[in-house]
Amino acid sequence: MAEAKALSEAKLRRRTAKAALTRIIVKHEEYAQNIENDEEFETEEKWLEESQDAYLQLECTTNDYIINKNMQQTLGGSVEQPEASSGNNGSEAQTKLNSRKQSGKLRQLNSKL
Repeated sequence: MAEAKALSEAKLRRRTAKAALTRIIVKHEEYAQNIENDEEFETEEKWLEESQDAYLQLECTTNDYIINKNMQQTLGGSVEQPEASSGNNGSEAQTKLNSRKQSGKLRQLNSKL
């Protein structure tokens, strides 16, 4: 019973975080439209990217937790926790995070050229 409550709470927190991130992105885009200084704009874009990366990492960890708890309930026993840092779970969130990291590195290289 306690595990079902923990699972339900994890799902609720994931939805709440996703809704909060969506609101932040909308507000940030509105704010960024008013920025005239290129350096300030780049700073704000970097902040948003870092926020999205943090959210995606949290989503990966939460998804791993939910999958693990579902497996425990289905199998009726304990299941080893997947390593959150491995990135081998093939989840959509992990794929997005890896993609964002790559595109950030490319942007840094292009800005130096």
